[in-house]
Amino acid sequence: MNGELAQLVYLAGHGSSWLASDEPGAPPADFGQESWAFQFVGSLRFRLLAAAGHGRALDAAAASEVSTAYEASTVSEWLLQLRERGAARLWLTVPEVRAVTVGETETGEHHVAWFANAGRWSLLAAGRQRPEVWRADWTVGDRSAADRRIWSVSYEGARVDRAMPQCPDIQSAATQLSWALVETRDFAARQGLAQWSELFEQILSADGEGADRAQLLPPRYSAAARHLLAEADHAWVFGGMESWNDLKFTDSTTEHEFRQVSRDLYIAVLNAVLASTNCDFVHDAYR
Repeated sequence: MNGELAQLVYLAGHGSSWLASDEPGAPPADFGQESWAFQFVGSLRFRLLAAAGHGRALDAAAASEVSTAYEASTVSEWLLQLRERGAARLWLTVPEVRAVTVGETETGEHHVAWFANAGRWSLLAAGRQRPEVWRADWTVGDRSAADRRIWSVSYEGARVDRAMPQCPDIQSAATQLSWALVETRDFAARQGLAQWSELFEQILSADGEGADRAQLLPPRYSAAARHLLAEADHAWVFGGMESWNDLKFTDSTTEHEFRQVSRDLYIAVLNAVLASTNCDFVHDAYR
């Protein structure tokens, strides 16, 4: 998956695990820095807006007109503030996939998912306090940074009146992803795309291997959740040049089928990420 979504998964998973623990004090100062989801991030900022969202998070224009209630420059500081406000868990939020327009062309959301800030995903902090919705904005900072940490990431939070976490069933999400992979594999095979059909077959045949290679979920999560997330991670083929998105077909029927199987796979991947990240914890697994 791309870095933006991976970072949200990491924050939801590891952040929730720490919030649910009884560890005193703040999390480690370098919380998250061992994950590849932060490897190109040079600066972080978390800002909770003082104004209420009236049932929805504020957009950028509204956000500029309100004051800041809380601010943090590290994940550790942000998590400590969340705990002090009564947050018990962080949930990943994934809106329904929709068509998007690029120039004058309507296309699938998966075609633009690799662009910065194209994903509409967010985090929901919930517990004893009023729910908070957190959205990230990624901008390029120091392009010449020696350690390649070129990104500046700013999370803006807004209190909302009410919100419900999305909790798809893990087994159903796994089945949906398998069917989508089979559909995409068979399409690739019919088009003579051996490299792609072999890749999808390898993902289907993994069966428990390489559970969560990205280590985005902590031990509180089951092996089934970590395996499903790893499968979704491997199935994220929605990049730019030379990715699955870059394929084109001159035959209109074939192109239509390509767009459909791609959309189905994208939806299944996002649902698998959502199900694995928002599933119940395995009790007493965190120390």
